[in-house]
Parts: sequence; C-alpha cells; structure tokens
Amino acid sequence: MADITSVTFQVLTAGTTTYTPTANMQHVLAFLVGGGAGGKSGIATDEVGGGGGAGGAAIELYTAATIGASQTCAIGAAAAADVNGNDTSLGAAGALAFADGGTIGASAVGTTLGIQGAGGLGGLGFNGSLNIQGQPGFRGTIFSTTNGQGGQGGSSIFGGGGASGGSNVAGGAGGA
Repeated sequence: MADITSVTFQVLTAGTTTYTPTANMQHVLAFLVGGGAGGKSGIATDEVGGGGGAGGAAIELYTAATIGASQTCAIGAAAAADVNGNDTSLGAAGALAFADGGTIGASAVGTTLGIQGAGGLGGLGFNGSLNIQGQPGFRGTIFSTTNGQGGQGGSSIFGGGGASGGSNVAGGAGGA
C-alpha cells in the first residue's frame, strides 16, 4: 500500500445526492448511519410511549475502482414522533452498503402501575466490514393512575437518543 499523502473529508448529511470522489482518490472509508425513529406518542392521560430506536450503521473501506466516477447516496433523516427512521444507502439500491433507520416504540394504556410501552428496535447495518445495530429505544412506564414516563430514544454510534417525555407526550427520538 502506498503512503498516505493527504486526507479529505466529505460529510453528506441530508437527502439523495451523489458522492463524487476527489481527484486521485485511492480509498474511501464510508460511515453510513440510518435515521433514528421518533418515539411513540402517548395521547391519553393514562398512556405512555416507548422511545424510538436508533439507526443502524455500516462501515466499509472502498477502493477507487469500486466507487468509480460517482455513487448515489440516500441519507436517512431522523424522524418525528410516531414515524420510523429513514434508511441510508450507498450505491444503487444500497448495493455497496445500507443502514436501516430505527423503528418507533409502542404505546401502553392503562391505570395499572408498571404497564410498559416497548421501545422501538434499532436499525441494522448491511454490507459493511463492520455492521452495528442501533440501540433500541427505552420503555415508557405508567407509574400512577394518571401519570407515566415516556421512553428515552436509543443511541447511535454518533450520538445519544432523544430525552424521555411524561404522559400525554411522545417518547424520545432515536439517535441518528
């Protein structure tokens, strides 16, 4: 392997775009992370929602020959309450690498103490040399006949999940 003579960073953060290598690029280390899901809303006085799951991650080192002149990228955004996180992909239909968004949590309704709404699942990474599942969202729990605590969002490899909420509000969003 030749000596490294320069390092260039490109950060692609939103929407569908094209990754175009810099001149004389020999290798690219790609980090893909799916968007975190929103927490599940708790609408009623006696309802709580689980936190959203974090997006998964895929990490891979590619050669210039694999990347070619350019590759399509779709960057998955984090989601609002009650919505799954968006997927992130590199290459046509994620052929080179793919990272799932997290899923929303579940709600729990009732006046029985200790009822819990499950947190959403963390997304998965695919086709990387290193594939990392996002952390699941935390459970929301009812702790009185009229109050509860929504679940905190799961953490991704780059950041913590959203804060938990009280009853009648959504659980936290997952990390992206």
